[in-house]
Amino acid sequence: MISARAHRVDYAWWSTHAREGDHCLLGSLRGGDVTAAREALLRYLRGLEQYPAWVDGVARIVAVEGGMRAYAVAPDSPDEGLDVYLHSSGEDATDTLCHTSREVAAIVRRAGGDGRLTWRQLPADRADHLLHF
Repeated sequence: MISARAHRVDYAWWSTHAREGDHCLLGSLRGGDVTAAREALLRYLRGLEQYPAWVDGVARIVAVEGGMRAYAVAPDSPDEGLDVYLHSSGEDATDTLCHTSREVAAIVRRAGGDGRLTWRQLPADRADHLLHF
């Protein structure tokens, strides 16, 4: 069975960033059988508007919907899961990220398999996962 929940709204996290600062929420999909969920998430991201961007000096194609920007980092083996980075900024950043995390969690649950989707708030002063759009 696959476990996937949305990230909870945390306005205290929002207040740790500058008003227009970039918030980043990391979703990690891991488990014994997450291939279908991984492919479903990649299809979801490919279905959004696509734009070129830079993340830590690496050119990436970023999925964009409203104020949310996202990209996925996949290990070499499909069995190893997927990391999904959700970015947003401004005063509605937390709401945007939590809304998108609900969509992502629903996609993972529908795909099924055996694994878990977990969320982690990245700090405002992080040295990596810096998106330049």
